[in-house]
Amino acid sequence: EKKVPWFRECERYLFPIGSGVSIPVRPSGFWVEDGRLRVLWAQCWKGRTLDPTQRAIFNTILRQTFFVGDFKDAALEWVDLREKTPRAGREVDVINGDDLGVVSASELEDCLRILLAAFEIHSERKAQRKVKEKAERKPKDRGPDLFDPSDGVTD
Repeated sequence: EKKVPWFRECERYLFPIGSGVSIPVRPSGFWVEDGRLRVLWAQCWKGRTLDPTQRAIFNTILRQTFFVGDFKDAALEWVDLREKTPRAGREVDVINGDDLGVVSASELEDCLRILLAAFEIHSERKAQRKVKEKAERKPKDRGPDLFDPSDGVTD
């Protein structure tokens, strides 16, 4: 929660993958070092990380959404903060953005098509579960209605 003047937070960008479905993209922040913009992505998952293909997909999406305009030539530092060995504490692993790899436009399209199909299946199943849970929920007994004289209140 501490702020320092040389580090700035990034805005969130949306990368569309289908009708009404987007991936939010928001690097942790950026700073200037030796006259060059540097961008930080902190990968804070505790027990797992992205595999090399997932990192290349991530990097390709990040390059298309965030690394444009003033940030076109910025350097990326991808910081993996996972716990590599259970109960050994987190480790800091810094990967240069150029080492994350990229995928071609057709590979990205194929992967995002699969992701969109999975998201649609997940969303449909989630909606079905909610309908089922709502139907199975017993109505709460709120006691007698104070404004309905036929609700057991006698003179």
